[in-house]
Amino acid sequence: MHFRLYTFFGLLSALLSLASIATGSENSSADEEVRAINWTSFAGQPKQTAALKLCEDMLLKSPKQWLKGFNLKHDGTVINHGLVHCDYMACIANSQMQGFLVFSLAQVPVSQTTDFNFEVVYRTLVERRFDHPPFEEPGGTMYIPGQADLYDPKGTDWSRFRYDIFYNMDTYMAVLNYDEELAGLASEWMQIRGNRILDMQNRHKDGRIYAPGEFDRYMGREQLALWTLSDAYLLQWLAAHDALSAKGNWFAQ
Repeated sequence: MHFRLYTFFGLLSALLSLASIATGSENSSADEEVRAINWTSFAGQPKQTAALKLCEDMLLKSPKQWLKGFNLKHDGTVINHGLVHCDYMACIANSQMQGFLVFSLAQVPVSQTTDFNFEVVYRTLVERRFDHPPFEEPGGTMYIPGQADLYDPKGTDWSRFRYDIFYNMDTYMAVLNYDEELAGLASEWMQIRGNRILDMQNRHKDGRIYAPGEFDRYMGREQLALWTLSDAYLLQWLAAHDALSAKGNWFAQ
């Protein structure tokens, strides 16, 4: 059920981005555009969802009114299933950051909220340390220097072999070059994780990624990985063809 919802909201984010483009600036109301912006930026922290207001002078709804509560802690971690959950931290790439793909393909500016808190989440994966105890051995950061594997502070209830979702995170950070130091590290992790995924595929004649016992609980595991890796490929393709749209203020168009 959780992964069905995860997939649903990822597709919903892309569809809302597409819908906001399809209506056209001449036909869509400011309320419709702000509603799309609110829904496509999901990584809100407690203070931000309480304080951030989009176009308050236009008496339109703020993210707090659309999003009840928050899903990103002050330190950049995401808690789900009672765990500090790396997998759900990576959801920001598979949902919110898809705006860079959709808007670029439509050749319109990328909504300014598309990358809201993305760098916060990525920096947390790289820099936030978890000591043992109380967290699991050996402790440390979730991203491990020079390794494809991740450290899960409280373990994981999905799979330790989901390298594709973090490859996608690395790709956005490296291609969009948010922070020179972090982008450099992201490029290294892209290569490491990309090689690991290829090694996993090379084990099977049909090119699938997962072997029995690696991610059995989700039947759509291969399809989900294909979606994630396709996003990463498309982002790199758009960048290579100088076709990535810049962020822009929709209300200034």
